[in-house]
Amino acid sequence: MAIAFEKYVRITSGVVGNVGVRQRELILRIFTECPFISPDEALEFTDLNNIRDFFGMDSEEYRRAQFYFAWVSKQATRAKKISFARFAPEGTNPAVYGGGSTKTLTALQISGTLSITLGDTTYPDEVVNLTAAASFADAAAILQTAIQDIDEALEDATVSYDATTRRFALSVMGGGNQKISIVDSALSRALEWTPETGASFITGSDARDAAQTVSESAELSNNFASFLFVTPLSDDDHQAIAAWNDAQNVKFIYVMRAIGKTTAQNAFNTLSGYAGCAVTLAPVSAEFPEMAPAIVLAATDYTRRNSTCNYMFQQFNLTPSVDKTSDSDMFDAVRCNYYGVTQTAGQLLAFYQRGILMGGSSAPTDMNTYVNEIWLKDFAGSQIMALLLSLQKVSANERGRAQLINILLPCVDMALFNGAISVGKPLIPTQKAFITEETGDPDAWRQVQDKGFWLNCTILTEVTDDGRTEYYAQYILIYSKDDVIRRVEGSHELI
Repeated sequence: MAIAFEKYVRITSGVVGNVGVRQRELILRIFTECPFISPDEALEFTDLNNIRDFFGMDSEEYRRAQFYFAWVSKQATRAKKISFARFAPEGTNPAVYGGGSTKTLTALQISGTLSITLGDTTYPDEVVNLTAAASFADAAAILQTAIQDIDEALEDATVSYDATTRRFALSVMGGGNQKISIVDSALSRALEWTPETGASFITGSDARDAAQTVSESAELSNNFASFLFVTPLSDDDHQAIAAWNDAQNVKFIYVMRAIGKTTAQNAFNTLSGYAGCAVTLAPVSAEFPEMAPAIVLAATDYTRRNSTCNYMFQQFNLTPSVDKTSDSDMFDAVRCNYYGVTQTAGQLLAFYQRGILMGGSSAPTDMNTYVNEIWLKDFAGSQIMALLLSLQKVSANERGRAQLINILLPCVDMALFNGAISVGKPLIPTQKAFITEETGDPDAWRQVQDKGFWLNCTILTEVTDDGRTEYYAQYILIYSKDDVIRRVEGSHELI
């Protein structure tokens, strides 16, 4: 025996400085009235087959996802994930939608127990005998009677069977804003009313308009960068959503469709002052050209060299909607994008045009500029949060200032690498004057022009509402955005 060595020397091991903060994935979120999605969740899919099984092959959700995943960029990249969330303008009842696999009546003709949890209450087991059920509809009727007999709170419950989706559905009318679940049993598995069998459990909710829906969904999970609504919305709804999106300050793109010239003009009149709204002409009901900017964004890999791109000149499997210069000029004037076609030597060339957004004079109206800033803000934010979580402290002094600058410089380097920051772009006099005024450095504009950026960080104080003094860091990154060419003019001078 011996005295423990740790009495004299004690060494503690641990991996440090490895706290990671997840970046948002720049994917599309589709808001749909599909009843299989609970209003308090956001579903993410990476496999088209899973989307087909969940929504059905004939659903608009599946057809949109098919278009989304099929596109391949000029760098041979494609979108890897898509998100869906519930739009419930009339509210929802607590409900269960069973799995949609193929069922046989024989497998369902059993007697078993069923126990339902609604909110904080789990009701006693109810024995349900389906051995005499003559059809799936008959089984649903027997289930409904049995569930209604469990308790007064369930007396307005309904059970139905949908032959198209092959799902048994339970809805509790008047169930309030409560969660619902089914206790696992042989009967619940036969009905596919368990998570393992693909059931969807819908939480009751009040009616929500479109702007409330997207706001609450973003609070639940902001792991998306663009969004759209499957349901046609009113001009008031579009404006409310656009106002919310504008207030997020270059965080999401709201993509929407215009059916024709009148709706394009209405959209411009209503939304022109709100940043981040992408309106696209979409006269063919079975096609989804409004998804083009969301698809390009989701397919962009910002970890690759020169991966940022021009959203114009992108080709899709779409029917061109504009083939006349006069129409092209009209839609350009109201910032309505479109899938247009030109020709040379008899060859028709169709591509997305013109890659522009709504927004006021200070808003990024080029799609490529806007989405690059979405990525850069998120990347910088995740790196700063990782620093704050990893270190014991970030001091309100020169050391803390240096730590923040050092964590931001790799973000700038990545932006230079992927092309989000442009090097060598000539600056006009007003831009030079602004940079000088903002930085207090007469040579700062030269750095922005020659190196692409200027970065600084200062430590400041503020007095809180309760009278305390708090310290905070404020950094300024001025960078030269990556502009893109939309036309080429030439002059051939023969001597």
